Amino acid sequence: MNAVGRPRRALPIPASLDGLLSADARQDIFEPENPRLLVPRTVGVGWDLNFGALAVRLGLIRPDDSLPDLRDHIPERVSRALALAPVLGLCAVAGTVLAAHNHPELPSRWTPTLRPKTWKPARRVGLQHLGVAGLLAAWAEWADQTDGRVDPVASALTAGLHSSSVLLLLAAARAARKPTTDHPSVLAAVAMVAPVVVTTGLLVATVTSALDQIAEDLARARHDATDEAPVRTTPQENPDE
Repeated sequence: MNAVGRPRRALPIPASLDGLLSADARQDIFEPENPRLLVPRTVGVGWDLNFGALAVRLGLIRPDDSLPDLRDHIPERVSRALALAPVLGLCAVAGTVLAAHNHPELPSRWTPTLRPKTWKPARRVGLQHLGVAGLLAAWAEWADQTDGRVDPVASALTAGLHSSSVLLLLAAARAARKPTTDHPSVLAAVAMVAPVVVTTGLLVATVTSALDQIAEDLARARHDATDEAPVRTTPQENPDE
């Protein structure tokens, strides 16, 4: 955001890099209270999907389930899982790179009809995916360290992009095994939607866990208040009187 709080623009298109450094800017892509599905991109040029609005339209959460309001109530086990997700994603990408390294060449680009367009040496394609995955994992870790606690948006975005990378590598390896096949790649198609599904799923699960934790805390507080309430006794009548 610039000095007046509006996105910088490249011609009529919004442009910004604020999402790289600012947790508040990254929250723009998960705003259930904002009904717009497309919001100005916080990293790059163009528009991002508002995962919060998508989740509301799918009936997964309510418009007032704001992540900043619920962040202090995220259970510890969920925070640990979110913090670990980028590392696990990086390991998954590395494992897929090793598995696909047996082929001399792999597709590095795909046509709009999801067929291989450009082929490059497998080593080069694998290193490209691994390099991007490593940078994403390092960025998610940096976001956590900067804020002093896990950043759900950074972790969910990283996990979503890692899942896409794994699926694209699997699609590339499958295409290399059958280079004469002219059918569209189903795995490449799934890789295109994986970031949306994984990111939305992780953020919705985080919100749901925080709401469950609030409900559990309230129930425990009511139970404790009931146990601590003084018990009133009525004087017993004397049968001799």
